[in-house]
Amino acid sequence: PMCPISGENERFIHASNELIRRVDYLCNLGFKQFVLTGGEPTIHPGFIKIIERINAHGTPWDINTNASSFVDNKLVLKCKQNGLRRSIVSLHSHLDNTSATIFGTSTIKVQNTISGIANLSNNGIEVLLNYVLNKHNYKQLSDYLEYVSCSFPRIKSVKFAFPNGMGIGKSWNGLKISYSEIKPYLIEAKQTAKDVGINIFFEGIPNCIHLIPTHPNYGRSQF
Repeated sequence: PMCPISGENERFIHASNELIRRVDYLCNLGFKQFVLTGGEPTIHPGFIKIIERINAHGTPWDINTNASSFVDNKLVLKCKQNGLRRSIVSLHSHLDNTSATIFGTSTIKVQNTISGIANLSNNGIEVLLNYVLNKHNYKQLSDYLEYVSCSFPRIKSVKFAFPNGMGIGKSWNGLKISYSEIKPYLIEAKQTAKDVGINIFFEGIPNCIHLIPTHPNYGRSQF
């Protein structure tokens, strides 16, 4: 419900041939890396053809995903074989019901995401977990980090993002939070991250809020 997309029908899906054309165009310009994003890129009917084309150019790529498709370990291996370098996976809570509310889906789908994350990590794909703050989860940051440390010991990176108010998701009530509300929980999470050995990053959160002067304030495109 909070995804910053336009909702325009003509942007819902692009033809596979057009995406392959764009891959060729960008590779011929000399681009060194791609990030596949969506929506959920793995459910695009041309997904395999597109990653094979990227790999044919010898270009590594990352993916923004909810990881539910990666419950199929064969897909993980196919992606790894075709140059997948890193998965940026949306998991906005360690609690099934909370996560389902934020995703707008069922707890069964959330379990697929959990299994997909495990498959990616266990097969040597770097995973960065993306946690968008909202009214349902901003008080759970430290518990979430402890959960990640116990459940996915290979994962060492978590990004906390302030919600983006663009697109059709901007009307969702869960996005109505302020920096002052999240600040004490971010400060607590910094210490928890240090204790459990996880690197935390921030998107859309100024340094004066998380109080780490040396941390850059990333935008989504830079992940």
